[in-house]
Amino acid sequence: EAIRSRRDFLLLFGTTPQTRFHMDASHMDASSLFITADSRPLFGGWFASTVGAAVAASVHRFRRGNLVFYLGACNGDDLSSFQIFEAACRKLPPLEVRHLRVSAPAVADDMARLEDEAALIVLAGSDVRRGWQAMCSCGLDSAVRRAVARGAVLLGVSAGAVLMGS
Repeated sequence: EAIRSRRDFLLLFGTTPQTRFHMDASHMDASSLFITADSRPLFGGWFASTVGAAVAASVHRFRRGNLVFYLGACNGDDLSSFQIFEAACRKLPPLEVRHLRVSAPAVADDMARLEDEAALIVLAGSDVRRGWQAMCSCGLDSAVRRAVARGAVLLGVSAGAVLMGS
């Protein structure tokens, strides 16, 4: 079922002090947050019509860049998984798709661009614990929160969706 309001978002993703990755959703509308159980919806009409529309609105409304950041922290920065997502992005208006690798030497530079320019951030799936540890080890969890607070659209796929509320 779709998240229809700020209240639904807060109920789904939690508001207790124990929530480690809590996002303040008071400035967001539900059309900026998406979760999927797996990557199959990325290849149907849903991705372009919903996520694509939200990205276009974010670029216009918040003067975001045209960057999409794929975060493969949960899947160990697997290149083939990134390439699958990159293919799905061909259905969207022209965007620059970047694979933000947590283990890469330039992760700090990429995080700065993510915060300031990301129109869409994708948290890929696989292993929740591995993803959470990798994101926290370099401060990427905080960078994602700041980017979303500044208007970036957030899409969590499988384990990446779990990270949105953990």
